[in-house]
Amino acid sequence: MPRPLRLTSAGLWHHVLNRGAGRQVIFLDDTDRRLFLALLAECRARWGLVTHAVVLMSNHFHLLVEDRQQRLSPAMRHLLGVYTQRFNKRHDRDGALLRGRFRSRLVDSEEYLTELVRYIHANPIEAGLVEKAALWPWSSHPHYLTPVRPPWLETSEVLSRFGGDTPAGRAALDLFVHERAPEAARALLTDGWPVLGEESFENTARKAVRGEASASHVAQARFAAPTPQEVVEVVAERFECAPDDITRGVRGQRNLARQLAILICARYLPATGAEVGAVLGLAPATVSSWALKVRRLLSANEDEQRILSEVLEQLGLESTPRR
Repeated sequence: MPRPLRLTSAGLWHHVLNRGAGRQVIFLDDTDRRLFLALLAECRARWGLVTHAVVLMSNHFHLLVEDRQQRLSPAMRHLLGVYTQRFNKRHDRDGALLRGRFRSRLVDSEEYLTELVRYIHANPIEAGLVEKAALWPWSSHPHYLTPVRPPWLETSEVLSRFGGDTPAGRAALDLFVHERAPEAARALLTDGWPVLGEESFENTARKAVRGEASASHVAQARFAAPTPQEVVEVVAERFECAPDDITRGVRGQRNLARQLAILICARYLPATGAEVGAVLGLAPATVSSWALKVRRLLSANEDEQRILSEVLEQLGLESTPRR
């Protein structure tokens, strides 16, 4: 069964979270945590994904992000894909690190923004790790309490709800985080529903998402899937090579990275032969035959099949080909 399309549109807010596969630890040391936060800064610069709150726990994370350019999916593919690759390399491991695709909830920023910030910042307190949120260095809360912030964090919107970026406003936020949330709010924050907001907000948001009321399912699927260029970038990260090494073929030399990119673009994306060919330097009419050839090669090699599965997971793609 195809995965449900995410509700995403420019300017919408999302609560994003994920856990380690099998609840395994995903941050082993401070270098891992600093890497994850640095990648958040890249997501802001490249895709306009602005982080307003974050907490890194041992085996999961929470983010409150604003999707300013309608690029939530590619930004998260970059964040989680690159993090997994570098984590595995640092710690001499392979295989899946996270539990499949990330989970995201659309957030009514007018009604639930501050409650979600409290929920995220209070995670270490609820887990019994610290008594005060400011004592957990791997959340955004300590940064909200000082006038100097890291490049991955935006604080103005949240602080505006507490009187602004002043000593009094920062103290008011700190007090709010340490007050227990109303039970009704706590229930909504943890109920797993894909929208955190009232029914009227949900209906309005759905209509705003790419003209969803009139868009065809095919058009929505094309929007949600990675582009061929994004596939090339993820495969290049996986093989630690330049994208040009994938987009240009050399006669007589086998290039597994290029072959995987061809197969994924041709069989797992809703892209046309012309779109795939333009990125990978192939004649549109030959894309399908190239993909078939690669599929046959991979069918006899379990290690290469495993690599394909890992790259598909990093891209958020189903393991069953579209065609």
